[in-house]
Amino acid sequence: MEPSTPMEPGGAAPARSLCSRAGCRRPADYRLEWRNPRIHGADRTKVWLACEEHQDELAAFLTARAFPLVVRPLAGDSGSDAASRSGGG
Repeated sequence: MEPSTPMEPGGAAPARSLCSRAGCRRPADYRLEWRNPRIHGADRTKVWLACEEHQDELAAFLTARAFPLVVRPLAGDSGSDAASRSGGG
């Protein structure tokens, strides 16, 4: 399962943020900020976006590999019910 970055016709980035799960076209609700510590230092973070349906699946994929992970609401709303999590070491 490799997340994809949907592109609009002509190679332009989409106007709205979409879920990174391959084949999903839903609007994103979460930012999954992660890194592979074997090849990236603490200053290098990658971001996947996730809809409500795929957030747990994508987070499980990353934590199963012991990648450090923080999940945040996409809007950055501090009053949101979405919990931030740290996974891996």
